[in-house]
Amino acid sequence: MIVFLALLALAQALFLGLRPRTDDPRAVPWLQAGSSLSGVHALGPDGQKVSLATGEPTLLLVFNSGCGYCEAVAPLWRAWTTAPRPGLRAIAISSEPISSANQYALDHGWHAEVWTVAEDLLDGLGYGLTLRTPWVFLLDGEGLILAEGHGSRIAEIAKGTADMPRGVPRP
Repeated sequence: MIVFLALLALAQALFLGLRPRTDDPRAVPWLQAGSSLSGVHALGPDGQKVSLATGEPTLLLVFNSGCGYCEAVAPLWRAWTTAPRPGLRAIAISSEPISSANQYALDHGWHAEVWTVAEDLLDGLGYGLTLRTPWVFLLDGEGLILAEGHGSRIAEIAKGTADMPRGVPRP
């Protein structure tokens, strides 16, 4: 029993020693409802730096071309982005170069703007945004996350816009 406890203590010490350091500038809390992405910037389709606080309700479709799960949800995202969604902007966003991200979205028939979080913008929350793929974030106009979840839950997460007040500024 003592040997087992000693091995358990050793395993715990190794685990704690191998964890990412909290002083890593890219270490961020898990993004969830209530987190703000207003300070996160990306590169828009024209290569210009843009804010995720777009001024209107936005559904961010986070993807990576090397992600097998992204391939699995790509047809669902195509169907969802093809239907008109008045009052909701759809943006597909990746940490890949804009040309690769655009090509991936085009190959899958997504009807959404394509943005990229360029390497020099991958700080803190920008890094945290692109950690999970495929992932969907529903943002209000000020960049506050209202809902988030796996990419297969796109319709459920987008429904949150029905509860959003129109034309009323948030405190």
